[in-house]
Amino acid sequence: MSVLMSWNIQRFGRNKLLANQFFDPTSLREPNIISTIAQSGADLFAVIEVQTGAGGGFGSLITPPSGVDGVISLLLSLRANVDPNWQVVPPLILTPNGGYSEGIAIFFNSNTFQFCGPLAWTGAGTGPIAAGGGGGVPYPTPPWGIALPIAPNILNNTAQNTLAGQCQFQNAGAPVFFNDNNCRSIWWTQFLDISANPNRLLNLFTVHFPPFANQAALAFAQLANVPQITGPLAANEDRIVWGDFNINALNPAAAAVFAHLTGGPVPYTALINLPTNLRDVRRAATTGVAPYYHYVKGSNAGGYINLDNIFVARQNPPPGAVNRNIANRTFGGGGFTVDMVRPLFSYFVPPGTPGYMPPGGARARAFRNPVNFGHIGGKRGVSDHMAVVVTLP
Repeated sequence: MSVLMSWNIQRFGRNKLLANQFFDPTSLREPNIISTIAQSGADLFAVIEVQTGAGGGFGSLITPPSGVDGVISLLLSLRANVDPNWQVVPPLILTPNGGYSEGIAIFFNSNTFQFCGPLAWTGAGTGPIAAGGGGGVPYPTPPWGIALPIAPNILNNTAQNTLAGQCQFQNAGAPVFFNDNNCRSIWWTQFLDISANPNRLLNLFTVHFPPFANQAALAFAQLANVPQITGPLAANEDRIVWGDFNINALNPAAAAVFAHLTGGPVPYTALINLPTNLRDVRRAATTGVAPYYHYVKGSNAGGYINLDNIFVARQNPPPGAVNRNIANRTFGGGGFTVDMVRPLFSYFVPPGTPGYMPPGGARARAFRNPVNFGHIGGKRGVSDHMAVVVTLP
């Protein structure tokens, strides 16, 4: 069994892990991230929206300082506080045409997974060299020399620190963009689950589609043109497309685009149908109906918003054997995991219960305090997204 978690940590970089005089004076954001990973039991953890400069362009390493420092700092914190066997795949710049870009960092525990590419790192980029074909070189030290194991993986007998993910895709010789070359590409990483018997191949496609519904729908449709996503499944393969789709899964009209995967040649199962997005701390409130109250973001149509999802395809065992959840650090229950470190239940219990505060300004201010919801949600906290979690038996 392995546990995977994906989290859009808004504008992730070193500043997200440092104290901030106004937003996070007590440095609670980093412990929130670390404890969320630890409590989920995750063996693999994707951080979406890692910051970078333009650097060397599409397919090159993200550039310092913020995103690079943040990834390395989080890696060292995971090793010190959770398990010394955490590793990270160095993020690459994902926008084909330059300009604003980001990376995606995939952290994994080497007790459970071995990194398998699917490409080799050439020193300048990923190039066309497949993993196991030779030609790969170690990443530059510093900062990435500590990121990956030197040991070869079992799948292609290649040193893991010479391998890379893939962000350039073609269909019948033509490039595939999501939705055009000004938008972020998807990020394919490949792992071998050595905790399973027999070992299972994990092909992981992590996405961060454009923040506009029409462009996000066009980007999602392009997934059908990626042969690595739509091709036949191997008997012991887990194939996952996950991340921040910027498509509201709770709006049937918007979610109709999911049929490109769920009804495609390889049927994927969509796993998340609960709200995943948090209000900004300045607008969050403790009024409303459990379990969402008014700290969960709503749409203009009055419904809740779910922009993060997990699509799983597998043959043996079938997708129905997969469990899913959302890491809600504000309130437990209602299909959510429970924050066992800093529960905020005192704001939601009935009158007369110890810790109860009546609705009003004092209660709202206490709820939004930086040592309460203030370090969790919105632009001031860790993120306006909650993490999504999948367990593969």
